[in-house]
Formats: sequence, structure tokens, C-alpha cells
Amino acid sequence: MNSTAVTAKPNVYDFVEPVSFIKEWFQYSKQIRPEFTLRSWARELGFKNVSILVEILKKKRPFRFKFIENFESGFCFDASEKLYFETIVKLAESESDSERSYFEKLCHRLRPQNTEPVYYQERAELFSHWLDTALVELCKIKKVTKQEKSVLNLFHRQIDQAEFSQTVEKLVAANLLEEDSSGVLKVVKKRVSTQSDRSNRAVHGYYKEVNSLASDACELPVESREFQCFSMAIREDQVPQLKEAIRTARASLENFADSKSGEVVFQVNLQTFPLTQIG
Repeated sequence: MNSTAVTAKPNVYDFVEPVSFIKEWFQYSKQIRPEFTLRSWARELGFKNVSILVEILKKKRPFRFKFIENFESGFCFDASEKLYFETIVKLAESESDSERSYFEKLCHRLRPQNTEPVYYQERAELFSHWLDTALVELCKIKKVTKQEKSVLNLFHRQIDQAEFSQTVEKLVAANLLEEDSSGVLKVVKKRVSTQSDRSNRAVHGYYKEVNSLASDACELPVESREFQCFSMAIREDQVPQLKEAIRTARASLENFADSKSGEVVFQVNLQTFPLTQIG
């Protein structure tokens, strides 16, 4: 029996850009409705041609406010979610800095308290090395500049100036970091992730990197690290629930994150995989 994990229903408050939400909704809908395709969805939306929907998803055609009525009924939003989605559409349509700033602030006010949006990173190569995410977290709690060589000594694993500078340039170019007037690197997007259940070789490289870090961490004092590893037998139809439990655990652990009074950067790896053949 083959089993495929069902991606959790996307939460509109996790998004600050409408097309990313629409893509996640499509992936979710495909899993709960096997007959669901781009062509059938285009018909449901009232589009005469599926190419309109394809161009929207590929961002070759802007998602305009006029499309909202076509999409919203299928999303089953409540009144607050509907208003938030309409606001991120207006944010995406903003043509001036002042207009963009206004809708960003409005999104913040409409978002439930103590929640931060996830910026879904479609360029997975930005997460191909452990330093990519570690540096973003470090910049939340330390004053880091491009020229600050002492930063290199903060990590357990040795990195050189060239590697550090290359990572900074990549993250700045991707609008994940920016320099303030004094040259200190500031985090632009606090929660960044790749989308669930997407296979990508660049992300595979990141997984291998952080698992290598875990191997090295076995030598650290037990007071500063925690390993819980075990094998267990489950039914194949429980695989989706197991994957969802891992994702729920991650969300719970994120409550520890503290960008205001944080002092150290930790790596947390949550993973599960089959040791025997499925099916």
C-alpha cells in the first residue's frame, strides 16, 4: 500500500504574497481531490482558458484585484481571512514605496497576534548550505557587518572570510538581509521556508550539511545538545500523520525563538524516514 503525506491546509496568514498562497492551495487540493487539475480548476474559476491560470501561477500574468471574486469562494475564507487576502493582493499591486508601506502595516494589523508570515522561498538554492540559515539567525541577535571578522569565530565549524562574504552577498541579493546606515546587517524577512513536499537537489544539499553538523555535535558537551533517535514500526497509512507530527513539533519549537534577547544560535533537525521498503 502506497501512502502519500497530505500537506496541511495552507493558512492565509502565513503569506504576504497571493500567488504563493494560491500555489500551496492547489497542491493541497490535489491531494484531497485526486481528480483536481489545473484545467478543472480553471473551469471552476470561470476562466475560458487554462492558460490564464497557468500564467498567474508562473507569475507571467499579475494577480490582479479583479481575480479575487473568482478565487475566494473556493478558499472558504471567513471574513477576517478574506480581508487579509484582499490586502496582500493590494500589497502585491502596490507601485510606490508609500503604498507598499501602507499595505504592509495593514497586513501586520490584520494578522492574528503573535504570528509572523512565512516567506516561501522559491529559489531553493538559497538554502543549500548550513551557513545560509545560521547567518540569518545570527543577525537577529548580534551586530554583524560584512567586515566583522570576529563573527567567523562564533561558529563551532570553521568558516573563512570568503565563504562568509559570499553568503552575505547571496542573502542581501535575495532580500533576506540588508545593511542599515551603519553597515550592520538586518534581517528583512523573519520567517523563511521552502514549501513542504517539494524535492529539490539544492535543498538536499542543505539537509546533508546540517546532518553533518549533527555528526560533529556529538563531541559537544552533553549539557548543550540533545539527541533523541529511535526506530519504530508503524502502519503505512500512518505515514501522513507521522509527517504532520514532525511539522507540528517544529511549530511548537519555534516558540523558543527570541530575536530580542536571544544569545546563541542552535540548529534543530527534525526528520523521519523509512528504513524498510514501502509498498
